[in-house]
Amino acid sequence: MPAVNDLLADPDDHPDANIVIYDGHCRFCQQQVKRLARWDRQHRLAFLSLHDSRVSAWYPDLDDDQLMEQMYLVTPDGKRFGGAAALRYL
Repeated sequence: MPAVNDLLADPDDHPDANIVIYDGHCRFCQQQVKRLARWDRQHRLAFLSLHDSRVSAWYPDLDDDQLMEQMYLVTPDGKRFGGAAALRYL
């Protein structure tokens, strides 16, 4: 059975996508991003676990506490939306 990350679009493969940052160790979060990926028929989303080293390198303004509190979405132009605002954007 493939890992959740293997089933999701990676930001490196989709540089123009909106990036969803989620807790890759949380089963609930994993289920939610799998659902988002299924709904993403136009392939506008890529997914990145907050535990991936790219998160701290690419988004140093998002600290661990913020990332553990809620999912974040980063648009291709760099806008950031957290929690309910991210869901509204989606």
